[in-house]
Amino acid sequence: MKKGRRTSPIPPKEIRKAFELYLDRTTQKEIARELGVSAMTIHRWAKKYEWKKEREKYIENWMKEVVKKKIINDERALPLW
Repeated sequence: MKKGRRTSPIPPKEIRKAFELYLDRTTQKEIARELGVSAMTIHRWAKKYEWKKEREKYIENWMKEVVKKKIINDERALPLW
């Protein structure tokens, strides 16, 4: 068996872990190394599950929360007349 190859199906929890690493800006090569799968497998998962689009949505939602918290904090800092 070649290094990084498996003969059994990949459990969904590994796909989720790979996506979480992807969200943290880990390279596909590094994700493959950490999970013990080929870089091509990670590439296929990223394409199949649209990781790039999902990461963009995640960042957009995160930014909305950051802005919302900033507005709330700024409003609290205003003097009450």
